[in-house]
Amino acid sequence: MHNFNLNFIPEQKGVYIVGGSVRDALMGQSPKDYDIAVTGDARIVAEEIAAQTGSRVIEIGKPGKKIYRVVSGRHTYDISPAKSPLIAEDLKQRDFTINAMAFDVVKKKLIDPLNGRRDIDARTVQTVSPDALKNDPIRLLRAFRIASVADFDISMETLTEIRKNAHFLPTVAGERIREEWIKLTGTSGSFPHVRQMADTGLLSALFPEMDNLKKCPQNAHHAFDVLEHSLETYRHLENVLRENTPPLSDRLRNAEMAQGPCGVALIKHAALLHDIGKPAVRTVDENGKIHFYGHETTGSAMTRTISDRLCFSTVQKNYVHFLVQHHLRPLFLFIALSQGRKKNTALTRFFVRTMPFTFDLMLLFTGDMMGKNINQNPAELADFTRNTIESYFNAFYPKLKQLPLVNGQDLIDYLGLQPSPIMAEILQKIEIQRLSGKMVDKNEALAYAEKYIKSKNLS
Repeated sequence: MHNFNLNFIPEQKGVYIVGGSVRDALMGQSPKDYDIAVTGDARIVAEEIAAQTGSRVIEIGKPGKKIYRVVSGRHTYDISPAKSPLIAEDLKQRDFTINAMAFDVVKKKLIDPLNGRRDIDARTVQTVSPDALKNDPIRLLRAFRIASVADFDISMETLTEIRKNAHFLPTVAGERIREEWIKLTGTSGSFPHVRQMADTGLLSALFPEMDNLKKCPQNAHHAFDVLEHSLETYRHLENVLRENTPPLSDRLRNAEMAQGPCGVALIKHAALLHDIGKPAVRTVDENGKIHFYGHETTGSAMTRTISDRLCFSTVQKNYVHFLVQHHLRPLFLFIALSQGRKKNTALTRFFVRTMPFTFDLMLLFTGDMMGKNINQNPAELADFTRNTIESYFNAFYPKLKQLPLVNGQDLIDYLGLQPSPIMAEILQKIEIQRLSGKMVDKNEALAYAEKYIKSKNLS
């Protein structure tokens, strides 16, 4: 059966390849990462693998739960002590049947006490026991991640167990949750599994802030409440990224336009959370109209709390915050251009204020508009997005590569201005004028700055 590279694994009694490595091999894939369970001394086996590969042993984990890792080229070997002297008993303590198989490296034989191979053939994720999820609640989320990565279904029995145990997820360390979540959202067909997470209560356990989105009515521009709109935005964005339909650029595929960390994973994460601030700012005016003024600012602050909880890196955190904070800017641009505002100036301001994630915002805007399912013209929105992106490439980017007309030192030398927020504001305004073609030389820029300073009584 096997697609294993056994060159560096000691062929001795008590050494077994286990878990996802076996699952992948049975699915016709050659594993790059090997999980190895040892009923004897795992450290000795790890040292033998390290010697064979010319690598070294890295100890991971707390005392009593140590794993020995050996990294060699494209392959990673994680060697751990089996939880029982009998490998079959060890397998029964694992998470899902498709991960509860072992390959005996001596007998070259599959050990499958829980019918994992049958569940692979049935493309089903099934827990090994009713207690599996409670024993390690990260498995609640891992079930959906595995199902999404492998394109499997989760069994009805397991979904029932997830529903009963969803409230245990917040007990898991944030970095473990983050890794599973990013792997899930990074797959191209994750939406059905995110939808199931919502249906089982696991999405609320992951993001309690989303509870307030349920049955939060919106205005006439939306067909759904905030929760359904958020899920629909996620669904449409994922389709746009996967299918490249509608194509938003002639130069790049849609998925290639996502410039943030983690590829497409975090833009979909931001799409799910983009309106999370709406319930907190919802108002109804004297005419009965619903408003959500400032929801993008409130929502972006909420995403920082979520990012901290999931131990996102600073780069990841700032990316999500930026997308949520600025997700309305493409809509404002669309409205401005449809009202006949000066195109070059409007586009330049938009590009300057949305760098370096202009394309990401346009992708999110596309999913957001499609997720409203009302009062929209898909062809018009797609044309607007394509034209905006082409304007970036044809007009804005060539000028962006040129040097600015003035810098901070110029403002200090010529105008006596000291470093301050107002200096940054002046430099940005001059840069917008240059990029939109309204200012072409340094003298104009300095004259503009001097006039601006006088108008603010800063001289």
